[in-house]
Amino acid sequence: PCPLQAVPLALPMGRLRAVPVALFGWRPSPFTGRTTAHHGVTIAAPAGEPVLAAGAGRVVFAGSVRERKANEWTRLGNLVVLDHGAGVFTVYAHLREVAVRRAQSVVRSARIGTVGQTGWTRVPALYYEVRWPLTSASKPIDPALVTVGLPSEDLDARFEDPTGGLPDDFTVLDHLPGRGRAHCRPSAAVE
Repeated sequence: PCPLQAVPLALPMGRLRAVPVALFGWRPSPFTGRTTAHHGVTIAAPAGEPVLAAGAGRVVFAGSVRERKANEWTRLGNLVVLDHGAGVFTVYAHLREVAVRRAQSVVRSARIGTVGQTGWTRVPALYYEVRWPLTSASKPIDPALVTVGLPSEDLDARFEDPTGGLPDDFTVLDHLPGRGRAHCRPSAAVE
């Protein structure tokens, strides 16, 4: 749905020093022990490892969320959200350093931050999420459907249902503080 250079095809970090530790789907929470929906992929890597844009886009959020009413976002610590156009977004979280600013355009493989241990994570890691336009909204889908090289537990089932049957109770981008609808609409074009 967006220009080819903007599709989040590239891995968000180098393969040699990164290990996926929690795939998309239902997972036991390491904090509560309850089974919860995991709308992305968590990749453990050394702190300070570069985090790269999976596709060209525009930064719609960069930093940390400190407002209590946005609790779901505070769990992600320092984060970057990229708008790739046409309802495609990527979320990069638990960053130690954020290397971009809001409204900045980035190209695929541009450094947008570094792996950290902010928010709710027990080890240095990157939380990576892909949101894709399905029906009337951009919803989290298994990143392995788009980003080449990421593992998936059941790729055939994901092609039938990209959302993996996860509930629609994910936190919407419009709930990022100061990023109301005007800031989180898909951009008309990606530079």
